[in-house]
Amino acid sequence: MKLAFLIATLSAFSLMTLASPTGSIPSIGRDEVKVPDGTLGSFCGGIVGFPCNEGLVCQLDDKNIADSGGVCIKKPKCL
Repeated sequence: MKLAFLIATLSAFSLMTLASPTGSIPSIGRDEVKVPDGTLGSFCGGIVGFPCNEGLVCQLDDKNIADSGGVCIKKPKCL
């Protein structure tokens, strides 16, 4: 009985070793994450409240949803 358990355990570990990935898993480093910079066309709003640069406004995708995100566009001229 102990021999059968030992063989089953060794077989399971062998199969797990063969099934494991051989290459490295790509990771996203902190420097690779793009943070919205408030320029024309960049993301704005959201739960964080990313602002747009001066002369731009945030055009929200849906004004009825809390923490809605949008895109920075040129501020329209008032009539």
